[in-house]
Amino acid sequence: DNVTSFVPMMFYQGETFFLRGTEGGAHLYQQKDWQINAIARMRFFDIPAEFQNQVQGDTFDLGVQWRKNFSDSNNFDVELFSDFEGNPYGNLSSSWYFQHNSWEFMPRITARYKSAGFNSRYFSLEELTGQRIGAGVELNANIETRYHVDSNFYLLASLGATALDDNAYNADIV
Repeated sequence: DNVTSFVPMMFYQGETFFLRGTEGGAHLYQQKDWQINAIARMRFFDIPAEFQNQVQGDTFDLGVQWRKNFSDSNNFDVELFSDFEGNPYGNLSSSWYFQHNSWEFMPRITARYKSAGFNSRYFSLEELTGQRIGAGVELNANIETRYHVDSNFYLLASLGATALDDNAYNADIV
């Protein structure tokens, strides 16, 4: 009757491997101010409740990331990803990090190119509706925050907004 996802939010930064909440990977190549990473990121597929058991969309996307560090508190990412069905997409994003006492703030802006296959799978639910839509670019701005309560215990929150491309926005099911 109900589909839920449990995600342990773990964070680890090692020489080779890293975990950042809903993503993780390995550093393939590193220089002083840039790096290339193999990365896996969890995808939460937000669909109407009546289709959740049919589609079962929460999964991981696999990709490669090029990260340029401008400072300890600012970086720029170029990412190429694909889901397990071979639907590609790419991200250009810039993120910042600020800390004040027990608070950490991580704002990010992202432009995402989504292929027609990706848009059709995740925005028109093509396998259920039969509607195929075109590719597009969406924009996203969000801010994550962490409050350090004690030792390794944090409270996490995130707030964001996304502007969908016309193809996704005008999909029948959206």
